[in-house]
Amino acid sequence: MTMQTPVILVSGTLGCGKTTYVRTLVRDNPGVRFGVVVNEFGEVGVDGDLLSPYVPDIVEIRNGCICCVTQDQLVPAVREVSTRYAVDVIVIETSGAADSTPVARQISLLAPVVSLRAHIVIGDCTLAADEATRDRSYCNALASAGIIALSKSDIADTARISGWRAFAASFNPRALLLDIRQCEATLATLLSSSRAEADGDAPSAHAAHGYVSVSRTVGDMTERQLRSLSERIGAKVLRMKGIVRVDGQWSEIQRVRTRLTIEPYEGRPPREGRLVFISRELFKLSLQRLVKESLAASVVGDDPLMPAPGYRATGGNG
Repeated sequence: MTMQTPVILVSGTLGCGKTTYVRTLVRDNPGVRFGVVVNEFGEVGVDGDLLSPYVPDIVEIRNGCICCVTQDQLVPAVREVSTRYAVDVIVIETSGAADSTPVARQISLLAPVVSLRAHIVIGDCTLAADEATRDRSYCNALASAGIIALSKSDIADTARISGWRAFAASFNPRALLLDIRQCEATLATLLSSSRAEADGDAPSAHAAHGYVSVSRTVGDMTERQLRSLSERIGAKVLRMKGIVRVDGQWSEIQRVRTRLTIEPYEGRPPREGRLVFISRELFKLSLQRLVKESLAASVVGDDPLMPAPGYRATGGNG
């Protein structure tokens, strides 16, 4: 009799640390062969590349959230990973704009082949719980999650961590509450939890999520240019991420709200650098104009930004 492949569903808001968590999960379990399905809101994938050095079997779903626009691609993607590759565990990482409730239901369609063992929703402790939960899709995910995992507790203040704990306990008391930075959200804990979903009857948010994504290919940049760009795009750009050669070294770029980090990229160097910008306050054309002007204005001194192809913009797909 064929054993069902366990599935771990990971969701959370934009920039909460989903990809970082999945990467840590894989790194900490070298004896386990993972298959990963990554959902990107925009047409250009970044998260898949960030995971590729650690996970050989990745399927990317782009151009919309798997809870609605690209929902029809989810079941084939999971089936491909489970049947084509000899994996022990499948991890599905939703986009930061997705409602994971209907995704969990879709997984149940593959019950003879896979089994949803853990539905984990990440709470970003650097963001106040009442601010994070203004998004209806995210509230649905939190309400239906079997596990709520707190991220970034190492850089968040004590009041916000306590606020998240109190919120989780009252909002979804049946969910198991874990702290990622305290190494509590281990693979063994997830697979033995038996809390895939605490509330399978939560309504789904299948309307358009209101996010807009613009991608841009770029040449070599200096750290000064990149930080200038981060300052110029301002707070209306909720998320910026990408892979760019910075001061001669390929780097992973992560910007959540106004906090920018630049770290070495460990994967295979891409043909060209690329950045993705996501906003919920701007229309597509406004975001495109802001990115274009901010990139041009970030060219300083003797470090010109190399010419690059034009924009590839997406919007209204989630």
